Amino acid sequence: MTKVTRVTYRIVEDDKRENSTLLATCAVVLDDVFMLHDIRIMDGANGAYVAMPKRVDYSNKQHRPPYSESQKSTRDVYHPVDRDFHLYLTQTIIDGYFLCKQENREEYFPLKSGN
Repeated sequence: MTKVTRVTYRIVEDDKRENSTLLATCAVVLDDVFMLHDIRIMDGANGAYVAMPKRVDYSNKQHRPPYSESQKSTRDVYHPVDRDFHLYLTQTIIDGYFLCKQENREEYFPLKSGN
């Protein structure tokens, strides 16, 4: 299975969050060869969760801007297709977020012992 080898976080400080549910954004390196940018860690009703980057799709290509809310939808730019990898990826990102926040650092290396 593909492994997460590094996660770099941009943590939003608590006093700067105001009414936002954004806890941090991060970039994830897979197997030291592929990087995923702009993954968000959000504060939800049931705790922290991971949100993949999205792009806007327009349901009716005949319309011209400005588009109404009913004419657009969003899709993940990329996302895991395997359930086990999805659970592994999201748990690794969330675990790293809390560790980095606690230790006041920006990078997490999940495969290194004593992280």
